[in-house]
Amino acid sequence: MRGAFFCPKSNCEILPKPPHFDHPIRFYPSNPNLELYFCRSFFLCIKYRTMAKSTYLLLLPLFLVQLAFGQQQYTGAKLGSISGTIIDAETKKGIEYATISLHLVNDSSLVTGTTAKSDGSFELSKVNLGKYYLRIGFIGYQAKYVPNVNLTKELNEIELGVIALSGSYSDLQEVEVTAEKRQMETMIDKKIFNVDKTPAAAGGDGLEVLRNVPSVEVDIDGNISLRGESNVNILVDGRPINMSASQYLQSVPASSIEKIELITNPSAKYDPEGTSGIINIIMKKDRKGGFNGSLNSSIGHGIYTKTNNSLALNYRKGKFNVSSSLSANLSKTWYGGNNDRDIFLPDTNFYQTTRDSGFNKNNNLTGKIGLDYFLNNKTTLYFSGTVMDISGNGERKMNYLNYTSERNLVNESGRDAFAEYTIDGYALNGGVQHKFEKEGHTLDLDINYSDNDQATSEKFSQQFIDPNGESFEAPLFQRQSNTELRSVFNSRLDYVNPLTDSVIFEAGFHTTLRDFDNDIYLDQQDSTGTYQPIDSLNNRFLYDETVYALYTTLSKEFKKWTLKGGLRYEYTGIRGKLVNTGEEAKPTYNSLFPSAYISYKLSPTNNVQVSYTRRINRPSENQLNPFASYADPYTIRTGNPFLRPEYIDVYELGYNSYGKKVNINASVYMRKVNDRIGRFLQLNENGTNVVLFRNFDDSYVYGSELILTYNPFSWWRTTTSFNYWHSKFSKEGILENVVNLNNNGYSVFFNSMHNLKKGWILQWNVMYRGKMKVLQGNITPMYGMDLSARKSILNNKGSISLRVSDIFNMRRFGFESMRLENYQYETLRRWESRTVYLSFNYNFGKQDMPRINRRRNDNRGGDDLPSTGF
Repeated sequence: MRGAFFCPKSNCEILPKPPHFDHPIRFYPSNPNLELYFCRSFFLCIKYRTMAKSTYLLLLPLFLVQLAFGQQQYTGAKLGSISGTIIDAETKKGIEYATISLHLVNDSSLVTGTTAKSDGSFELSKVNLGKYYLRIGFIGYQAKYVPNVNLTKELNEIELGVIALSGSYSDLQEVEVTAEKRQMETMIDKKIFNVDKTPAAAGGDGLEVLRNVPSVEVDIDGNISLRGESNVNILVDGRPINMSASQYLQSVPASSIEKIELITNPSAKYDPEGTSGIINIIMKKDRKGGFNGSLNSSIGHGIYTKTNNSLALNYRKGKFNVSSSLSANLSKTWYGGNNDRDIFLPDTNFYQTTRDSGFNKNNNLTGKIGLDYFLNNKTTLYFSGTVMDISGNGERKMNYLNYTSERNLVNESGRDAFAEYTIDGYALNGGVQHKFEKEGHTLDLDINYSDNDQATSEKFSQQFIDPNGESFEAPLFQRQSNTELRSVFNSRLDYVNPLTDSVIFEAGFHTTLRDFDNDIYLDQQDSTGTYQPIDSLNNRFLYDETVYALYTTLSKEFKKWTLKGGLRYEYTGIRGKLVNTGEEAKPTYNSLFPSAYISYKLSPTNNVQVSYTRRINRPSENQLNPFASYADPYTIRTGNPFLRPEYIDVYELGYNSYGKKVNINASVYMRKVNDRIGRFLQLNENGTNVVLFRNFDDSYVYGSELILTYNPFSWWRTTTSFNYWHSKFSKEGILENVVNLNNNGYSVFFNSMHNLKKGWILQWNVMYRGKMKVLQGNITPMYGMDLSARKSILNNKGSISLRVSDIFNMRRFGFESMRLENYQYETLRRWESRTVYLSFNYNFGKQDMPRINRRRNDNRGGDDLPSTGF
C-alpha cells in the first residue's frame, strides 16, 4: 500500500475501503489533497498530501465521526450511482475537468457534483434514490442538460454512456427540463422571492409585484415599507433609482421582473442606506444563443381602463449579445377620501370635514438597448442605454365644509385642481467583468449615470359659499409650476477572491453623486384679473450629495459553520441651499458600518443565523426642503433643513428549516435608531395643519417574523407570513402632541397556489394589516384578497392570465389621531384597488437553454453564499 498511515496502534492496518463507502471520504469535497480513512483499530485517520510529502494525523475516534457525519450514513440506506463520459463533439476526445452537477427535478437544488477525469469519464456515487437531472458544462462549450436521471430500487446504477459537448455558440438540440423554482429562497444575508412562477401580479406593474411579496406593503400613495418601516432603500439590479421609486415601478411591467431580494440586514458590501434594509429588484436578462424574445400584453379595468405592453428581443452570435426592450403603459386610476378635524383654538372651536376625489392619468414609454461583448472566456464588456418618456395629467375636486363645535354649518368652499406633468429621462450603464483563472476570483467595474427632468404645472380655483348658497368671498385662482432636475452618478469597483475553498475575501470602492434642483413658482390672480407672484411661497432649492465608500468582507465555511464579517467606511458631504433667501447648510460626516453574520447548520435541512449590521438613513431632499406645498391649503407639507441622519444598529436571529412538505423561516430582530426621523403633525394659529419632519432622539424597535410554506400535495403550495413589531421612544427629544411613546403593529399574508392539470395554475392571496399604534394616533386595519389564474398555451411557449385584485374592494387607509393639544384628526383614503386584468405572454425564437435556477456571474444580484430555500 502506497504511503503508510500514522496511527497510535503500531499494528494498525488501513482498510482497503472505509466501511459503507466505495471511496475514501473527502473531508473538503473540493480539496483532493485531503482524505479520511478508517483503520482496523476503529480510528479515523486523515491523510494530507503536499507536493513534497504526505502528512498523517490521527483525527477522531469512530464514535465522534458518527456524530459528525450523522447516523444516516451507516444505516445501510439504499444509494445509487451515475456515470458516463464527456467528449468533444468534433474531436471525439474526452474533456478533462468538465463539470457535472446533479440537481433535484422538483426544485432545481444542487445535490452533488464532480469533474471529469483525463479521459472524460466521471462517476457520482452514494446518491440517494430519487428524480434528478444533470447539467454538464466546461469553458468554451455550451452547457448540456440530461433529463430523467431517475434512481430507483430496481435501477440504482445508471450508465449514461458518451455525452458530447458542442462549442459555446453552436446549435444544440433543445432539451426540455421541468424544474420549478422555489418561491422563496433564504441566504445568509437575504431572502429571494422568485416572481417568474407566480401569476399574482400578471398584467400589473412593479408595485403590484411588491404587494405580493411577504413582509412588503405598498400604501395608497405608492409608498413602500418593509417590516412596517417606510425607510427602505429601493434598488434595481443593485443600483439606485434616480426618481421616486413609486413612479419608476409604475412604469415597469411585472413581466420584466425576475425576482425580488429582501435584504433586511445587508452586509458591508451594500449601501447602508435605509432603516429596514434593502429591496433589490432584479430585472430579467436573456443571453440565450441565437434570436429569441418575449411579448407581453395586458388590459385591466376597474373604474377606468388601463393597458400594459412590452416587447423584449435578444440576439446572440459569436462574441456579441444584443438585447432590446420596449414597454408602454397607459393607465388612469381613481382615488378619493375624506378628512375630519376638530379644532380647539383659544378664541373659537370649530369642526371641518373635507371630501375629495380625483384621478391620475399616466402614459409611460420606456426603451432600452444593451450590448455585451465577450472579449474572451474571462472578460465581458457591457453597455446599455435606457430612455424614458412619461407624461400625464390629473384632476382633483375638494369640498371643505366648516361647522361650529355644535355641528352647525358656517360655510363651505370648493377647490378644483388640474395638473399636467412630463418626465424625460435617460440612463447609461457600462462596465467590465473579469474572471481570473481561479473559480470565483472576479473583478467587476460598473458605472451608471442617470438624468431625469420633471416639469409639473397646476391650476387651482376655489369658490366660497355661505349656508344660503351665496358667494361670501371673491373666487381664488392660482397657478403653480414645479421643475425638478435630478442626476445620479454611481460607480462600483468590486473584487472577490476565494482565498481557499472555504474562505472568500471581498473588497470594493463605491461612489455616489446626486444633484437635485427644485424650482417652484406660484402666482395668484388679483382683482384686475392679472396674475401676481406670491414671493413668500416661491423659491429654488439646490441639493447636492456626495458619498465615497470603501468596504471589505471576509467569509469562511467550515464543517457546519459559515461566518462572514465586514466593515464599510463612508464619507458623506451634503449641500442644501435656498437660492431666494440665501439660506445654506453644508453638513459632512464620516461613518463606519460594521457587519457580522454567523450561520450554523443543525442538520442538512436546518440552520440558525445571527447577524449584526449598522445602517444609516440620510434625510432625503424632500425631507430637507423647507419650501411648503400648498396643494391643499388646509394641510401644508414642509421639510426641515436641520434634520440629522439616523444611525441604526440592527440585530437579528433567524432559523430556517425546509423539508418535503413544510418549510420554516423565522426571525426575531431589534433595531436601535439614533436621532429617529419622524413625520409630525401640528396645528398653526390659523387652524391649518402642518406636516413636517423632526428628529425624535432615540427609539428601539423589537420585531418577529415568520414565513411558513406548506406543500400538502405536489400540486398545492401555501405560504403564510406574519410580522409583528413594537417600538419604544425615549422621552428625551419628544415634542408636545406626542401621545404614544410605545408603538406597535402586525401584518399577515397568505398565499395559496394550485398547479392543476393541463397547464392551469390557480392562485389566491389574502392580506391583513392590523391596527398600528403610532406617535400621534392609530392607523386603522387594512385587508384585501386577490385571485388569479394562468393557462399555458402554444406548447408552453405562451400563457393567458386572468387576475382580480382586491375582489371585495376593501383596501383603504385610515388614521385616527388621539386627543392632541388643540385638535383631533381623522382621515380615510380610498383608491381604485379592485381591478380585473387579462394578460397574454408569448416567448418565441430559440429557447435552447432551459429556464432553471442558476447563479449569475455578475454584480447585479448580490452575494452568492450558501442558501436554503422553499
